Amino acid sequence: MVRFFAKRALVFLLVISFKLSVADEGMWLINLIHQNIATMQTMGLKLTAEDIYSINNSSLKDAIVQFDDGGCTGELVSAHGLFLTNHHCGVDAVQSQSSTENNLLEKGYWAKNYSEELPIKGKTALILVGIEDVTNRILSSVSNSLPNKDYFEQLKTTMRTIEEETAKKTGNHVLVKPFYNNNAFYMFVYERYLDVRLVGVPPSSIGNFGGDVDNWHWPRHTGDFCMFRIYTAPDGKPAEHSTKNIPYKSKNYLKIDLKGINEGDFAMIIGYPGSTHRYATSFEAQDARDIIAPWKRDVWGRMINIIKESQARDPRVKVDYTDKHDYLVNFYQKDTWQAESMFRFKVVERLGERENSFKEWVNQNPSMRSRYLTSLPVIKGYFEQAQLNKWEALEGSLSALSFYPVDVYKNVNASSNFIQAIFEQGKPYSPIKFWKKDNIRAEGRLLKKNLNSVFEKYYFEPDLGLYIAAFGDLINNLGNCPNLGLMNAIKQLPEINKLYPY
Repeated sequence: MVRFFAKRALVFLLVISFKLSVADEGMWLINLIHQNIATMQTMGLKLTAEDIYSINNSSLKDAIVQFDDGGCTGELVSAHGLFLTNHHCGVDAVQSQSSTENNLLEKGYWAKNYSEELPIKGKTALILVGIEDVTNRILSSVSNSLPNKDYFEQLKTTMRTIEEETAKKTGNHVLVKPFYNNNAFYMFVYERYLDVRLVGVPPSSIGNFGGDVDNWHWPRHTGDFCMFRIYTAPDGKPAEHSTKNIPYKSKNYLKIDLKGINEGDFAMIIGYPGSTHRYATSFEAQDARDIIAPWKRDVWGRMINIIKESQARDPRVKVDYTDKHDYLVNFYQKDTWQAESMFRFKVVERLGERENSFKEWVNQNPSMRSRYLTSLPVIKGYFEQAQLNKWEALEGSLSALSFYPVDVYKNVNASSNFIQAIFEQGKPYSPIKFWKKDNIRAEGRLLKKNLNSVFEKYYFEPDLGLYIAAFGDLINNLGNCPNLGLMNAIKQLPEINKLYPY
């Protein structure tokens, strides 16, 4: 039986797990560093595998921070919990401490002592304890004879069970994540610190030098950094913010070599990247180029303009919507410019050539490799169904609603009813649609959470504009969906009818 779990779901899971990796024209889990260490040493690396990853002794992994539950990478640079990260990774924290009267985004901030370091509500810092391969335990918990719905639900149940058991046993933060389309599973154990404080950030004229124009262009001349510090309870354990907390005692931290570097010196990167599309099919690449990028160019482009217009009219919005604006622009540029490059470098065509080579490899020994014959048609079938049923547009619209809700009570009710209608009207699970429906559930939970949390700094005009733009896009997409029963159910909701009456 073919178990197909769409690549986009895998990418989403990789994004939220942010695996710790080493890069050399690819990504590897840091616990598997021993598999590459000999090659790396011949290239000039002077460290051992144990120096980089050890569960018994201090190692390089202890100096790397997963900031904000996977949002960014940081690196410890002192024995007292001080760590560096990118400027854009701290913008939301700086924004939360800014006002029109005291705009830290524009003028920067530098704490002169511990007492001036600013607590940032909700910020977290994770430091890896260890990684364990739990593939055998998880795959042995399911039978290949199960229907796809039951198969994947059992996988998730086993994953959650392992997380809960390990967290209870160790007291650590535990995540189990799938890799390679649910053929491998790894358990990540972290120390999760809850008291993170802003130490220093340059003004945006330095930290975001070049702005939108220089973004995604190289070389850049940006002072792209900011500094935070981890605090713990007096006993060194993770704790919520308290004036009694003390700076974290780093197990390891990076030292800066003032001698600099020379041409040909060995270099590597360790951190928490998002994902790799190295093994994408031509179908996925074409979907990203021809479906996702045009949608983002249209919808996100309109949302960016809504924020820019509001920021130009109101200095408070300019401060408090900086992070939203930067987030939208960053991924708007990435996806649209990526699509342009895919045309320029004929990426889809080159991936198609790779797939032809794969077919030739299968046909060289069909008796041993026949099980691979169906893989490409199944993946192609998924993307054909996704485009036919407008899944990408639906997911994108829900995502836009999730990140940019408006604090209006009737819209809370409308959104809750809308999400419920999607759940109730959705078609049964199928091998191809399983992950997509699961994504919709996740988006629904995020939407409800955001709508009920109420922004601390909220402005009606831009939020309402963003909300209506996203909602309008959603209704338009649903109007083009083959599932007319769902569309009719949506349009029967009176709150939605009033909000967006067409």
